[in-house]
Amino acid sequence: MHTDAETKSPKERLFDLSIDMLCVAGTDGYFKFVNAAFERTLGHTIEALTAKPFVDFVHPDDLESTVKEMQKLQSGADTLHFENRYRCANGTYKWLAWTTHPDPDGLLYAVARDITVQKATEENLGRTNALLRALNHAQARFIEGADRHEFFNGLLDSLLDLTESEYGFIGEVLYKEENRPYLRMQAITNIAWNDETRALYDRMADSGMEFHNLNTLFGRVLTEGRPIISNDPANDPRAGGLPHGPPELRAFAGMPFFKGKDLIGMVGLANRPEGYGLGLLDFLQPYLTSCAGLVEGMRDRTRRVQTERALDPISRLDDLTGLPSRRAFLERLDIEIRRAARYGSPLTLLALDLDQFEATIDSQGRAAGDDVLRGVAQIIQSEYRDTDFAGRLGGQEFVVFLTQTDKDGALAVAERIRRRVAEKLFFGMENRRFHVTCSIGIAMESGGVTDDADSLLSAADQRLIEAKAQGPDRVYG
Repeated sequence: MHTDAETKSPKERLFDLSIDMLCVAGTDGYFKFVNAAFERTLGHTIEALTAKPFVDFVHPDDLESTVKEMQKLQSGADTLHFENRYRCANGTYKWLAWTTHPDPDGLLYAVARDITVQKATEENLGRTNALLRALNHAQARFIEGADRHEFFNGLLDSLLDLTESEYGFIGEVLYKEENRPYLRMQAITNIAWNDETRALYDRMADSGMEFHNLNTLFGRVLTEGRPIISNDPANDPRAGGLPHGPPELRAFAGMPFFKGKDLIGMVGLANRPEGYGLGLLDFLQPYLTSCAGLVEGMRDRTRRVQTERALDPISRLDDLTGLPSRRAFLERLDIEIRRAARYGSPLTLLALDLDQFEATIDSQGRAAGDDVLRGVAQIIQSEYRDTDFAGRLGGQEFVVFLTQTDKDGALAVAERIRRRVAEKLFFGMENRRFHVTCSIGIAMESGGVTDDADSLLSAADQRLIEAKAQGPDRVYG
C-alpha cells in the first residue's frame, strides 16, 4: 500500500512542504488549492479555507483594496506586492503580503507571507518617531515662551492621536492641608454634553479645572502613586462610581509622573478601542518624563515672574482684573521701546475694546460686567508669552504688547483672543446666559521708528477705531 506522500509528485510535495503560503485561486473568488502553511499561519483547516469566498476572511477595512486588486488580476496584470489582513481561526488578524500571477486559464497562482511582526515593528517605529516629534515640538514651544495652555494642549492632542484615545487630560498634582493631593488640569478634552457642563468648562478651562474627589480611578493614581489601568470601568470597584452623563467611559489609563520621588502630575486617557496595557505605558515613559519637566519648568517660570513682580516697584495691578494698571503698563512700554530702539526690534501693540459694553451692563448688571472684564483678562493672559505683557487702560479697554512678533504672529494672537472672547459664556441677572464680542487694532513699528509709548498707543487706537468701523467682532492691523 502506498501512502499519500509516496503517490504525490515532487511538485505536489514541494507545494505541501513550503514554508511560504502557496495557493491556487480562481477568478470566481474561491481558493482551489492551499498548502499546509495556510493552516499553520491562520489556524483554519484547508477545507474551511476552500469552502467559501476568500474575501470572507479579509479584514473589512481591506475589502475595497482587495476587490480592486482582484480586478487588476482579472485584466491580466501581475501583483508584485499587495498587503491585506486575513482573519485567523481565533478571531485575530494577520498581515499577509501577496505576489500573484494570473494564468490565461483563469487561475491565479499566488505566494503569501506573514508580515504581521514586520508591520508591528514599522508601526511601533512610526509611533516612536511621532512621539519624539511631539515632545520636541512641545519643548521648543516652552523654550520660546508659549503659554501653558498652548503647549500642554498640543502635547495632549499628540498623545490622543498616538494612542487612539477618545479623550484625556494632563494634570498637575497639588496638595491641600494634611498633605491631601488634588488635581489641577493643565489640558483637558472638552467633553461637555449639555448647557450646564459647557458652562462649567467655559468658566474653568482657562484657570484650570480642579478635581478633589479621590474615590475615582484617577484618584487612585494620586493616592497610590502608580499607574492604574481599567478596561471595564463600569464594573471596577476602584472607580467609585462613574460620572453622570456622556461620554461613556469604556477604558481608562492613569499614569503618574514624578520629580525625583515627588508626585507632581498625571496623565489620564480614555476609550482606546482595544483598551490599555502595560506595554503602552512603557512606550509612553519618555512622554511622562517630558511632562514632569514641563510642569516643573512652568512652576519655576511662575515663581520667577512672581519674584520679579514683588521686587518691581512699578508693578501696580488693576484690582478687578489683576492686570497692570495704565500707569504701570505705560512705564513698562517705555522701557521696551527704548530696548527696541537699541536693538532694532519690531514693536507690536494690540488695543482691545469690548463691543457695546455699556449696553451689556444695562441688560445684565454691573456684577456681570465685572465678570466679563475678569474673564477677558484671563483669556488675554493665557494667550501671551512670559516675555509679553498686557494692561487694562480703563473701562473696557485692554492693551497687549508682543515682543519679537511679526505681523502674521500678531494677527494669529489677536484672532485667538477675539474668537475666545466671542465663544466664552457668561451669566447675567437671573442666571441668564450671554456672550460678548471685542474689536482689536494692531499697531506695528520697526525698532527706533517710534520713540515714545503715546505714539505707539495712538497708532493702536487708530487701528481699533478702524476695526470698529467695520463692525463688531473684528481685528484690524
